[in-house]
Amino acid sequence: MDIIEDRNATLHTYNENKAREMVDRIKSRYFLAFAELLAKCKSEA
Repeated sequence: MDIIEDRNATLHTYNENKAREMVDRIKSRYFLAFAELLAKCKSEA
């Protein structure tokens, strides 16, 4: 649920530092999870 909280926290944030933090978090925490989900979806199709 962290991804939802992060999304909500930055939805209307126009702060460059917060945006950079989110990019780093996406790369380090969420990208791999989405890549794994995509691979699973492709293998089940």
